Amino acid sequence: MGEVTVELAGDRLALAFTEEDGGQQTVRMAPELGLKLAAGIILALKDALPVSQGNPLSARPLLWFKNPDLEIGADKDGRVLVAFQCFTLPPISFSLDEGAAAILRLGMDEISRIPAGKRFK
Repeated sequence: MGEVTVELAGDRLALAFTEEDGGQQTVRMAPELGLKLAAGIILALKDALPVSQGNPLSARPLLWFKNPDLEIGADKDGRVLVAFQCFTLPPISFSLDEGAAAILRLGMDEISRIPAGKRFK
C-alpha cells in the first residue's frame, strides 16, 4: 500500500502520494479547497463505515474533539443552535428541533448529576 502525506508549503497545502513502486505525485491546493476535500473524504468515510444500530455513544466516533470552543444559542428560525470549533477548523453547527433540544437538555442534566469518575459505563 502507498503512503499519503499532507503538509503546508508556503500558503498552499501539499498532498504527496507515494506509490509502492516508489513513484510519487504531489498535488498543491489552496487551504479552502483542502477543507472541501477533507469534508468530502469524511462524508465518504461516514457512508462507507457500517451504521451503528442503537446508542450512538457506544459507536466509535469518526472524529473526536476534546475541549472545543462551544456556543449555544438560537438560529434565525428560533431552533436551538449548538456550534463548536476545534483548532483552526471552521465552526460546526447543529440546529436542533424541540425534540432534539429536549434530549440534549435532559442528557446534559442527567450526566452532570453523576460524579465525573463514574460517568463512563
